[in-house]
Amino acid sequence: MSAGTVSAERHLDPINVSKKDAAALLGVCLRTIDNLIAAKQLPCRRIGRRVLVPYAALVAFARRDHESLRSQDEPCCVERSIAVNTIPAREVR
Repeated sequence: MSAGTVSAERHLDPINVSKKDAAALLGVCLRTIDNLIAAKQLPCRRIGRRVLVPYAALVAFARRDHESLRSQDEPCCVERSIAVNTIPAREVR
């Protein structure tokens, strides 16, 4: 086997992916990736201006259970919309 046939037969996973690709792989938005990096739940590598996420870290992240990024005191968007909709409307004169 020559080196050309080995690389053609074997699919190699990337070592690092961009934040945009990481978001697509996890099925989340780019802002969620930024929040996960800021919360140190997802490691990143900075190369110049680029921010790259290790592919192995994405796989590990996808395989484990996660707690919400929002604080427990902050209502979720469903609770917030219910609270807003229950405020009585002002009467129009």
